[in-house]
Amino acid sequence: NTEGQATPPDLGGATYRALSVGAFHTCGILSHGGIACWGRNANGQSTPPEDGQYVSIASGTAHTCAIRDDGGRVCWGANESGQAPQPTIGPAVLPTLTNGEYAQIDFSMDASGGYVAPNPKFYFLGGDYPPYNMEFNEYGQLRGTPQYSPGVYTFTLEARDENGLVAKRDVQLTVVNPPDVTPPQIVPMYNGFGFYTPWYNTDVELTWQVTDGESAVSSTTGCNTVRVTTDTDGTDFTCVATSEGGTATHTVTIRRDTVPPDTRLDQAPPAESWGSGGYYTETFAFSAVGADASGVAEFECAFLPGSYFPCNSPRTFDSLAIGTSYTLGVRAKDRAGNVDPTPAIATWIRRRDTTPPIITPTYAGTLGDNGWYIGDADLTWTVEDPQTPVVYTAGCQALHVVADTTGISSQCNARSGGGETWSYGAIKRDTTPPTVSPSLSAAPNAAGWHRQNVTVSYACVEATSGLTTLCPAADAVSQEGVGIVVPGKTVRDNAGHTGTSNPVTINLDKTIPLVSTELRTPANANGWHRSDVTIDFTCFETLSGLSAPCPSPYTFTGEGRDLTYVVPVSDIAGNQTIGGRTLSIDRTAPTISAVPTTSPNAAGWYRGNVGVSFGCADTLSGIRVCPAMQTLSQEGASVSSTAQTATDYADNVSGPSNVVTAKIDKTAPTIAASVSPQPNAAGWNKTDATVNYACADALSGIGAGACPSPLLVNFDVYGLTPTTRTVTDVAGNISAPSNTLTVRVDKTAPTASLRVLSTPNANGWHRNSVTLQVVCADAMSGVVGCPDFVYLTEEGASVSSGPWIVNDAAGNASAPSNTVTLKIDRTAPTLNATMPPATLLLNATHDFQLSATDALSGIASQSCSGFDTTTVGTRLATCSATDMAGNLTTRSATYKVVYGYAAVSAPLTNPTQVYVAAAPRSVPFEWRLFDANGAAVTNATLTQTTVTDVTCPDTGVSLPTAPAGETNGFAHLGNGVYRRNWWINYTTTGCVRLEVTLNDGSVRSGLIRVVPKTLRTGGNYPSSRPPVPTSNASPSRPVQTAPTTQPTTRNRGAVNPRRPDLQKRKKK
Repeated sequence: NTEGQATPPDLGGATYRALSVGAFHTCGILSHGGIACWGRNANGQSTPPEDGQYVSIASGTAHTCAIRDDGGRVCWGANESGQAPQPTIGPAVLPTLTNGEYAQIDFSMDASGGYVAPNPKFYFLGGDYPPYNMEFNEYGQLRGTPQYSPGVYTFTLEARDENGLVAKRDVQLTVVNPPDVTPPQIVPMYNGFGFYTPWYNTDVELTWQVTDGESAVSSTTGCNTVRVTTDTDGTDFTCVATSEGGTATHTVTIRRDTVPPDTRLDQAPPAESWGSGGYYTETFAFSAVGADASGVAEFECAFLPGSYFPCNSPRTFDSLAIGTSYTLGVRAKDRAGNVDPTPAIATWIRRRDTTPPIITPTYAGTLGDNGWYIGDADLTWTVEDPQTPVVYTAGCQALHVVADTTGISSQCNARSGGGETWSYGAIKRDTTPPTVSPSLSAAPNAAGWHRQNVTVSYACVEATSGLTTLCPAADAVSQEGVGIVVPGKTVRDNAGHTGTSNPVTINLDKTIPLVSTELRTPANANGWHRSDVTIDFTCFETLSGLSAPCPSPYTFTGEGRDLTYVVPVSDIAGNQTIGGRTLSIDRTAPTISAVPTTSPNAAGWYRGNVGVSFGCADTLSGIRVCPAMQTLSQEGASVSSTAQTATDYADNVSGPSNVVTAKIDKTAPTIAASVSPQPNAAGWNKTDATVNYACADALSGIGAGACPSPLLVNFDVYGLTPTTRTVTDVAGNISAPSNTLTVRVDKTAPTASLRVLSTPNANGWHRNSVTLQVVCADAMSGVVGCPDFVYLTEEGASVSSGPWIVNDAAGNASAPSNTVTLKIDRTAPTLNATMPPATLLLNATHDFQLSATDALSGIASQSCSGFDTTTVGTRLATCSATDMAGNLTTRSATYKVVYGYAAVSAPLTNPTQVYVAAAPRSVPFEWRLFDANGAAVTNATLTQTTVTDVTCPDTGVSLPTAPAGETNGFAHLGNGVYRRNWWINYTTTGCVRLEVTLNDGSVRSGLIRVVPKTLRTGGNYPSSRPPVPTSNASPSRPVQTAPTTQPTTRNRGAVNPRRPDLQKRKKK
């Protein structure tokens, strides 16, 4: 203990996790992960780093090295032989950066004692962030153009190489502005009221704002505050300022005017006026009275008591309402903002005139009826408006009418403020009476007589005012008589004049004379005569009288149809009629003859009824009675008609007709077809066949060669249907078609064969029942009784099917078919195997003891697959055996491959035991994993860690396992030993079950009851971290699990794995 290396410092009750002893110094890892050293310190071997959490430490003669919980390695003390490399971060001198200029700094991990750091990476630990617009990356590169950020930046960097050696440096970086080339900026500031700068109407205070963003202002002149309190037309003030960038000068002029202007109205409406409509427009003119110091800037108007608004002179206001009183105020405003306190005022109202002018027409002249003047007439107008002047008239001049007219109109239009109106006037003048003229519809004959109704029409003439009624309607004279008088007609026009027509005299005889005739010999019932006929005439006339004597008797002596004799008879009025008679005379008898309606065939025979028609003829009166056609319907070789007579309309009768004789056969012959020899029951012949025909007729008979010849069928045919045949007798009757026959001839035997539908395997075996297809064929009548398939279901090395014989429908038999012989094995082999157990250790082996047998085709193959214990997990093992026929037998088993497990320390050594741990401290889980051969497992992983609040008794045993550092981590310690560390970071009591799940699926747990630990205060702690963390505790969860991934910060380099909180810092 010559250097105090055996006397540790008093650290207030802190405990040590590990100790390391050098030649004359000692270092240890405290329970909270910090390091304390004591003893000789000539080479700094007893001055450990001030921060970090350490898990391992080792000391040499005059140096010490330690490993942090993040894997970093730190050494201190002597390094003459490179035993304790202590690299630094360069460059030693950093350049000064200028705002707005691109810069780059490359930090390096410099060598120490001959040690060159391989592939270092850099981490930003904290402090000021780099200047704005610059970025730092994990390769130690700081790049960018600093902006808006002069000043000194202090931050901490850490570098770590591939071997884990760590270097740390506190960096100070200075950023300055570029040289100032711009003079100061001078801004005048005014405190006063005005309208147009620089005019003010109050006291004005002037101050100056002098700034320079690049360098300090070194001097100013005239930049003091001044105050203007009297009116002035203009006073100048100048400020001069100087900086490194040069000198700036700024001059301003201030004008002050506190006297307001005066206003007058130059144009305004009268106080009261009249108008029309709803709205009107008014124009005002105004100006300022006298001069104003600052000058008038604008005028403001207001419809009082409303607000003022800017307006210019002259100003026209539209949309002013008729009948509304208005008050307009106008005031001037000068450039200093002074407003006339006594505005010019105008008050007025425009009232609405609602009554248009009054127009009165005046007429002069002599009036007749209905407003018509019957002499000269005059029209004059009077226009008046008692309220507003008449501003417009049109069409109001005097009208003088001196000629007849249907109407001369005049319209007087007038307008005033009350609106517009009009009046209409017209004069109608008529001094001429109307006229009425009669006319006849027809003139009388030379004797003064009319023989048709006479219409007396009237024509009225009225050229101007028109008739009060229609012109008189026509008079119709229809009554016969002598000297009929039609009186005159009177009409009246609208002006009151009248006119009358002359009377008319008419003689009217409309009746024709009457003439009658009488036959001395009457006609027969048909209106015909057979001899001479005489007629007598009688005449009658009662008004105007006959113009000639009545006609004498007349005799018809000829022969003919519609023989006519007529004679005219007239009266004096010209009415005429015809007297006479028309009659018919036939003195000659008719003729008659009998003929058949159809002709016989070439053999003289009819094959249907024979009609006998009678031809009757008469050249004058015509045939009244002609015998109907006779029908000869009886069959026979000699059938005759009977004689007949004919009568005409004059009752003349003919002599007897001739007789017709005919041969008639109406019955058709017969024909029948038959096949010889007869076909079998299926309708088939297996030899040649003949179709024969039989024909017959009972009256006219069958002609020679008319019956069809036999048809020989001497070839195979599926279905020959001969065309139906007919036969004709001598009379021409055609038989019905012969009966329909189908002739089927098949003289060829069928065929039969067997075909295997399945193919044997490569060993020639079938492992299922075999289906044989029986293939039968017959090209004509078809096979009868052929099965589709034959099934071989027996097992054996030689299973056969015998030959088959089949018949066709015609009765032909086939030759025997082929024979099929096969090998069939449908039974699976027998398999014996020992399957693996449910759980096996990693790299374990297993003997399946596989054995298979088959009684028929024999074993072809047997094997097992799916057995693999080289990695952990659940798997399926399958064994199978196949015989020569392909039948398969399998066996399967599921098994799980796990690690061999042994707990190294509590609490894993007794998962059901409650262990008591005093916080703060760590609870390490340590266990060893191995395979079936006892070899250490070095690649196991954790898939899940769980912390569960549980209820446990207040008693328990103290956790004997030493803490393993203030971390939450998982690590392989070597030789298959693993540790999962749980850090308890507060002192509140509570019970938890800690569980870890390995990647083989196994779960290991421990039951911990956390109790508070009494902390000491005071003491001397070499490490910068307090010995017992006590903040951020949660009573319901005493154990905290660290994040499994490390956060990163964009464009700021790698995040310190020991300072994840730095990612939450805000950029300055």
